[in-house]
Amino acid sequence: MLSVIIKQSVNGIEDQFERTRIVATIYISLILIILCFLLFVSCLIYEIYDMALLNAIIVIISLLTIYLCSTHKGALAKFILLATLLPLVVIGIQLAFNDQRFTDTENFLFVVMVVAVFLLDGKAEKIVCFVSVIFFIYFKHIKYTLQPEDYNSPEFLLIINSIGVILISYLVMILLKKLLEAIIIKLNKANEEKNRLINIISHDVRGPIGSFESLLNAFLKGYITKEEFLENSKTIKTKLVPLKNMIDELLYWSLHQLKGLKCNPSQINVDKEIDNLIDQLKFDVSSKNIKIEKEVLGRNVFMDPNHFKIIIRNIIHNSIKYSPEHSTIKIRSIENGSKAIITVTDEGRGMTEEQIHKILNQEISFDTTGTKGEEGKGVGLTFCLHLLKLNNGGVNIYSSINKGTIFEIDLPNN
Repeated sequence: MLSVIIKQSVNGIEDQFERTRIVATIYISLILIILCFLLFVSCLIYEIYDMALLNAIIVIISLLTIYLCSTHKGALAKFILLATLLPLVVIGIQLAFNDQRFTDTENFLFVVMVVAVFLLDGKAEKIVCFVSVIFFIYFKHIKYTLQPEDYNSPEFLLIINSIGVILISYLVMILLKKLLEAIIIKLNKANEEKNRLINIISHDVRGPIGSFESLLNAFLKGYITKEEFLENSKTIKTKLVPLKNMIDELLYWSLHQLKGLKCNPSQINVDKEIDNLIDQLKFDVSSKNIKIEKEVLGRNVFMDPNHFKIIIRNIIHNSIKYSPEHSTIKIRSIENGSKAIITVTDEGRGMTEEQIHKILNQEISFDTTGTKGEEGKGVGLTFCLHLLKLNNGGVNIYSSINKGTIFEIDLPNN
């Protein structure tokens, strides 16, 4: 439940949340190692050998958990930690109660529940929490049915158990606080980017609409003939095509932000679709006298047709935007096993490593202008990465300043 709330709060927080979970798993394991080692020594001193063995097992499991986290097996580490910790805590409490050692060991069930909420998802989280609560109530009931004079509780063990509960609970609260701070920062940043994005979109929409309004007024007032109106209308219509595409993409993007996109894959003829996309962009191509070379060897891809159009159109449009006049853009498609690889190569101004990093991390926080002053924010490419991930695709970007950029897109072909 916690993960769902955090992940839905703002885009891009998922990875940070998972990293924080791994860090929490390591820290919790370290605390358990220290506390259980102290309990192990204390139990040996008090000759409580069953509890000494139990604490030794928890130390070993905690060490294994840290090792798994260090080898990028965080999911397995979390499962092992909680799948073993809960039954061991229950066994430990039962052994303590059998000997009437009431050192508040049952409070560790509360810790297990807190940790489960933070580290687990779905049914696993609910099962661990439910079992923890049932055993917690059960042991508290047994404890309160006995008289204080029946207690046989070493004071030192009581102190260590209390410290353990406080430390682990405090650690989880600190990590949650840091996550919430990160969410607030990302939300503020997203709001700033949204405002800048609205300004850019307003500029892009205003241009063609303003041109059409001026043309229509001139025609209605008799300043131009019908033939001149029709001729200029063709030019404006060509400008409106990319504007319509941009609005369609914004609608898709908004849908993705609000309730998520669905993928409806089907077979796509790459050659035919790329020809259609180039035709849509012919005004931008001709205005810069750019030559487009196309070599399509891989015939089909298997993905959502609308997503394919958005992805390829954005990448070709960006290549046009940042290419100088009289340059060449090469589009190539080949089949490689179960994947089709489409590359778009331009001779444009290129990108820095920082810009590539921001695109691949789905950030829209850098401003760029095309070779004819076209504004850009990386919004289209950011959205394309969402769509590629949704369709089991991938992208590699290779770029050199003032030499050009290569976009290499991997798409499933069956």
